[in-house]
Amino acid sequence: MRWMGKLARGIIAALDSSGWEEPGSAPPVVSEVHASWAGCDYAIRVTQCMRYEPYPKTVYRISARVAAEASGAARATLASVVLGESETVPAIAIAANDAGLVVGYSEEASYGSIGTLSNGHAVQLDPRTLAVVRHVKMFGGASLPTGTAGGWGSLKVGRLTIVNHATLVVEGTLSGNHIDVWTVQGVGGYWSTPYDGSSPRATSFSATFPGFFTRPQAPSLIIY
Repeated sequence: MRWMGKLARGIIAALDSSGWEEPGSAPPVVSEVHASWAGCDYAIRVTQCMRYEPYPKTVYRISARVAAEASGAARATLASVVLGESETVPAIAIAANDAGLVVGYSEEASYGSIGTLSNGHAVQLDPRTLAVVRHVKMFGGASLPTGTAGGWGSLKVGRLTIVNHATLVVEGTLSGNHIDVWTVQGVGGYWSTPYDGSSPRATSFSATFPGFFTRPQAPSLIIY
């Protein structure tokens, strides 16, 4: 049911607004992937950090970084931006070409009696400043044939592909039988696969966003 997607958006927003702190020393890098374009080295990085409120807890912070390559052709200067956090090691992805720069990542967090929520993100960044241009979230869930809620699912972004300098294809793993997609920032809206329980439980998804870098249109969502 659609109320699950709305509830998930509210819960995730609350989680995103929580206070996080790092230890005094530089946090260790857990994983990192790179993309080279226009004389710049772009990266999305996961570091292991500590959250001290309401009690000490290990978390994984996700950030994007850009640095000039040795060629001297860079159009950007050294910059970094924090994108999110996860209670488990997140999946990350990156892609860049003349269409633009986009990063993908997953977040997972426990929320009281609700359980563990896992969602995916695809974020277009300004290649010069790393400012967010467009941000979409994807949430996996389960529904019964009656159309009622069947429990939380999980969704993790695994790969990003830029097609024809305009369209973005996001692929990854899914546990559930429907997905919700909504725009956090930039032009977009809210979309989902059917909530009537007609789809079998799936292990993978593909979300195609026509005009993601130009004139965004409704995505094509496939679970399998």
